[in-house]
Amino acid sequence: MIEVICAVAIIAILTALIFTASGKLLGLSSSARCVSNLKNLHVAFAAYVGDYGYWPQQPDFPVDDKINYGNWWRKTMYPYTQNNEVWLCPSIKTLDATTPEEERSLIHYTPTLFDAFRNRPYQWALQPWLTESGNPHSEGGNILFPDGSVRNSKELIDSWK
Repeated sequence: MIEVICAVAIIAILTALIFTASGKLLGLSSSARCVSNLKNLHVAFAAYVGDYGYWPQQPDFPVDDKINYGNWWRKTMYPYTQNNEVWLCPSIKTLDATTPEEERSLIHYTPTLFDAFRNRPYQWALQPWLTESGNPHSEGGNILFPDGSVRNSKELIDSWK
C-alpha cells in the first residue's frame, strides 16, 4: 500500500512539473512567433520601400480610431504580407478580451511615421520601424529596426543605462 501511495505521489509531482514547464514553453513559442511576425513585416516594408521609394503614408486618424488605423495598414501592406495574421502577436491575441470583430481589425505592431523624410526610413540605425503595443511577453514589447533586428524594449532601455 505504501508503494502505491509513493507511486501516486511521484506521478502527481511529475504532472505538476510538466504543467508548469508547458506554460513556459507556450510563452517562449508565442514570443518566437512574435519575432517571426516582425521579421516578416520587415521584409514586407523593405519591399514596399523598394517598389515605391518611400514609406507608406497613412492618413491622419483620430487617436481612438484603432479599427480604421489597423484596417488601413493591413490593406496597404497586404500585397506584401499576403497574411493579416502577421500583424497579431500571439501573446496579445491570447490576452485580448476584445470582440472577434474588433480583434480582426486591430494590429499589435505600430509602424513609425516618416512624414518629414518619408523616402528615408533608414535615416537612423536606431529609428524603430515597428513597435509592439503593451508588454505581452513580460519583458517589454519587441521593436523592429531598419536592419531587420528585433530587440526587446526592456533590454534596449537597460543597455542605455
